[in-house]
Amino acid sequence: MLQIRSHLDVADNTGAKVAWAIGVLGRNQTYAGIGDIIKVHIKDAAPDGQVSLNGSTWIVSATNSA
Repeated sequence: MLQIRSHLDVADNTGAKVAWAIGVLGRNQTYAGIGDIIKVHIKDAAPDGQVSLNGSTWIVSATNSA
């Protein structure tokens, strides 16, 4: 389970490095599971990446490894 306001380490090719979960698509819940689409706020990103720093975007939660 992934709770809202969780600190996420991003593993993709958009340039995002760190994100915070801020919402779950289609649900009024405070948690998301594997495969759910969540809204995140980008906290750290590469300067030449596709996403902007301090922007928000939608991602699919893939795993929640410890």
